[in-house]
Amino acid sequence: MKLCIWPIYELRGYGWLSVPLTDQEGRMMLALLAHREISEKILTEILWPQVFYMPDCWADSMSDCMKRLRRKLAWFNVTIVNRHSFGWHLEGV
Repeated sequence: MKLCIWPIYELRGYGWLSVPLTDQEGRMMLALLAHREISEKILTEILWPQVFYMPDCWADSMSDCMKRLRRKLAWFNVTIVNRHSFGWHLEGV
């Protein structure tokens, strides 16, 4: 699997497989690839670096984004696992 970030976020597999990512999904994927394990606090700061842009329902927004990213990563046999009381862990890369 290869993550392309220019001009758009996109996951590419071997051959024909290409899955576009939204801006939030791309930033989330970059953070997971860089850290392998990431806390909710750090991920929140990455997704919304300026607090006044953070939506009121930020937890739901982050959960929905994580759900969409998990579905897209399933094509590459990569999973994002919840770490109890910590955050998330990337497996299969």
